[in-house]
Amino acid sequence: TLSGYLLAVADTGHHRILIIDSSGNVQNIIGGNGSGLEDGSFQEAKFHAPQGLVFTDPLTLYVADTENHALRKVDLAAGTVETVVGDGRQGDDMVGGGVGRHQRLSSPWDLAVLSPTTLLVAMAGCHQLWAYFLKDTVLWKKAYASGVCAAVAGSGREENRNNSYPQRAGFAQPSGLTITADGQQIYVADSESSTIRAVSCDEGKVTAVVGGMVDPQNLFAFGDKDGCGLEVKLQHPLAVAWSEHKQLLYVCDSYNHKVKAVNTGSRHCSTVTLQGDSVTFNEPGGLCAIDNLLYVADTNNHCIKIINVDNYYVKVMPLTFKSGSQKETKELKPVKEVQVTLNTTGGVLELRLSVSVSSNIKPLPESPAVWNLALPEGWKETRSETGEQGLERRLTLAVPSGDLKQGWQLRLQCRLFYCHDNLCSAKVLSFLISVDYSDSAPSLAECDIEYLFSL
Repeated sequence: TLSGYLLAVADTGHHRILIIDSSGNVQNIIGGNGSGLEDGSFQEAKFHAPQGLVFTDPLTLYVADTENHALRKVDLAAGTVETVVGDGRQGDDMVGGGVGRHQRLSSPWDLAVLSPTTLLVAMAGCHQLWAYFLKDTVLWKKAYASGVCAAVAGSGREENRNNSYPQRAGFAQPSGLTITADGQQIYVADSESSTIRAVSCDEGKVTAVVGGMVDPQNLFAFGDKDGCGLEVKLQHPLAVAWSEHKQLLYVCDSYNHKVKAVNTGSRHCSTVTLQGDSVTFNEPGGLCAIDNLLYVADTNNHCIKIINVDNYYVKVMPLTFKSGSQKETKELKPVKEVQVTLNTTGGVLELRLSVSVSSNIKPLPESPAVWNLALPEGWKETRSETGEQGLERRLTLAVPSGDLKQGWQLRLQCRLFYCHDNLCSAKVLSFLISVDYSDSAPSLAECDIEYLFSL
């Protein structure tokens, strides 16, 4: 999200927020010293997989701290972080109405400023839209006191249901929010129904834009197809951004690895054809539009890309960190570590990973897991397969030669999306594979890793 000449980025895997100027210079690193829920200075503060961000003014940033189930307030002038809603534990009510930290949340995923008094929250874990009220206000014919956080749209049932009455509508893991410049419409990336929905700002009426099917309980109407209205097929859209410059709604169609554009009047959706050297995406998950520029969080390529929407030329935004600033970050502690030995001439590493879940956990059917592996220089991935359930991954890696003193550490991460007791959340599992060399070792190594996730 942008404020003036500053761009705020949720660096989710590092549990930190980056404040970046228009040239890519990192002005502030907020958090990053491991996961946790701690307030204080930028160095003391801790987050846990933050996602959505929004500026309410040039010096005040709100954070959807997803796995802390909390909303955080960042004061750029004072250099401090404060928890304003939630206590770090996942809530299970679908009404809300508590004040501040006394109100528990359920996987808040994105934020938007609905008005000077109201912050809108995409509450993915309970399939609703909530609001945090900065001042006493009336929203959709109901009065709320300052500091209250409450459900304002969605029944809490996981479905793709539109309705003139906001509380009777149904969402399925809403993950992205944007509001038109005229303040008339809210657009929602409803990830599990693979749809884009509209909510009127004046009365809360929920309507379809693109994607999905007529049956509100059909959450398997996903695919990759341009067109109009229901004929459009998306797969797990995670972010939306309204471009006032183009009068178009842009969408991160994450599992199709694309950015798409929607004419909200005609409800026509088309894939954006890009120019440049960085036109491919890997599960893009964040968007921000300002003037003729569209900033894209290209999640699994670990970079920010900038699209000029006048000519659709795309480039990677170079980031410059202050000397020593990245020492503040810590790696996620692995849930399992394994050791592999290969011949010094190099060879092939076959990895087979399987994650299972305990009986009280239900993986999300469409998108149970996202896998990510950063390869060292010189390594090459020659084969990659994901099992039918999405919880198995098979990789074939070409490993370069090395000497007896050389070793490598591979970190494979699995972001698991699951539901437990009708509440949905995400968990990042990290696996550490240490690779050493030996003159007597074979040139083919096989490694099987199994892990049971339980609560």
